[in-house]
Amino acid sequence: MKQLSAYVFLLLLIIGIYVNIVYTTVPFSLTFLLGFAILQRGWGSYFLAFICGILLDSIALRTIGISSIFFLLIISIILLYEHKFEVKNPYFYWIIVFSACSLYTLLFRYQYALIQSLIASMFGFLIFSLLMKKSTLSRKIDH
Repeated sequence: MKQLSAYVFLLLLIIGIYVNIVYTTVPFSLTFLLGFAILQRGWGSYFLAFICGILLDSIALRTIGISSIFFLLIISIILLYEHKFEVKNPYFYWIIVFSACSLYTLLFRYQYALIQSLIASMFGFLIFSLLMKKSTLSRKIDH
């Protein structure tokens, strides 16, 4: 089930990148990237963070690598503290996504930064909560 949840977040990450590029500045890609990193916990999440940042920077005509550095730092901080905190808790996920999205939107001077961060974090929280509940239910059924 862990793999399925990670694949769902990977699919949502691809959709989030597309939405970020085409429609809105709400950082959905960061939301789903953090969800993937928490569920997958490996070098793959660093690679995705790098690629996602390069894509977003090249399309937004920013200095290439700025978003990648930000994404890599946030993922590193989360994975550094995964043993001290229960990172798979939906409330922890909401707090970390809201904080990261707020920093991201403020760093790149988006308008309505806190509202965009709240939208992205609440959307991510709902999806993360549903995936964690489904994972818990399937583990109870298996045992």
